[in-house]
Amino acid sequence: MVVARDEHNVADPSNPLTCVRHVTQHGDDTCLGLMVWIWCPGCQALHTPRFKCLKHGGPRKGPIWIGNPYSNPFTMTPSLLIHETPVSPLCHSFIKNGQWQYLHDCTHLLRGKTVPLEPLPDWLVEEFTGE
Repeated sequence: MVVARDEHNVADPSNPLTCVRHVTQHGDDTCLGLMVWIWCPGCQALHTPRFKCLKHGGPRKGPIWIGNPYSNPFTMTPSLLIHETPVSPLCHSFIKNGQWQYLHDCTHLLRGKTVPLEPLPDWLVEEFTGE
C-alpha cells in the first residue's frame, strides 16, 4: 500500500481491485449505467466513474467514461476529476493498465505519481458479497 489506510478502510490483499455495479433509477428501474468502484489511495476514498451499459442503453445523460468496465487490468478514459471539498482533496488522474496516474494538479500526497490500483476495503466487499 502506498498510503496507510485508517482502521475503517483496511483491505484484505485478496479483495478485488474494482467492482462493477449496474445502477438503476429509484422508482422506475431506468438504467443509469455501470458504475465501477475503485479505491483511491491518494484520497483514501472510493471513486465511482460511470460507463455505458450496452445491455440496457443507460445512462442517457451525464459524464460517461470510455473503456471496458470489466477489463483486467482496468483502463479508462478520459481522466477522472474529483473536485476538492472541505473534507476531500482535488484528485485528477488517469487509470491505465491497472495504474493510477495522478496529475500535477492533485492536492494529495500522490500528486504526480503513478501507483497500482489497490484492493477495495473489506467493508465494501462484505456489503456487496454478503460475506
